[in-house]
Amino acid sequence: VTAAVYLPLEVIRQCCASKGLAEMHFYWSNDAVRTIRTHLRWATPLSLPLIFLAATIHAQPNEVWQDSLGRLCVVVWLIVLTVFWERVLNPRAGVVSDFVRDNNDGWRVQLRYLIYGVGVLVPVVLGVLAVLGYYYTVMQVGIRLSRAAWLIISLMLIHAMLSRWLLVHRRGLAIDRARAKREREREEQAAAGGELPISNVPVVEPQETDLATSTSQTQNLIRISVVIAGIVGTWLIWAD
Repeated sequence: VTAAVYLPLEVIRQCCASKGLAEMHFYWSNDAVRTIRTHLRWATPLSLPLIFLAATIHAQPNEVWQDSLGRLCVVVWLIVLTVFWERVLNPRAGVVSDFVRDNNDGWRVQLRYLIYGVGVLVPVVLGVLAVLGYYYTVMQVGIRLSRAAWLIISLMLIHAMLSRWLLVHRRGLAIDRARAKREREREEQAAAGGELPISNVPVVEPQETDLATSTSQTQNLIRISVVIAGIVGTWLIWAD
């Protein structure tokens, strides 16, 4: 259980390293990356020992330990998680605020408060349930939430990598088309008795428009595929 929590946290931490994948290749907001990196530094070392103790005690047959020390570890970890999400998902200074700053239409502004509320309320509700004695239920929900976190992180990275590949592929196509156009223009000028300077080669607008349209359609297909995969994965996690 501890490894299942640590690995996605470490993947995100490495991606959000200074001048790392998130900033240099995925083009995530620098402020958002810095926010995630800053709060992972204190949340990870506090969370892992608590998760390890809670999982170890949960695996023991002694119900007294589970209802005392095990429950205490879970409640303390949920407090840590609540503070972490409150800082990271803060509507005015967190990760979501950067998204809204670039997309400030109505539904996105409201969405940031919904994400913030869900992120903060879920660990709070689980903590209350653990205090009230529903320790087994909290552990089972926690296992499914860790799987959901795996799914979300995986889909985020897949989407970012596919978007990066699409950008590189589009640049390559644009360069190839520009070179082909330059060669055709030079051949035509040479056949006419003069050579056109490379710097004066015009850009072909119809080709650029077709390329932009194709890229936009591919991006929409990637988004739809990621959303469908997320829906199916979420159903599989919570169906059993």
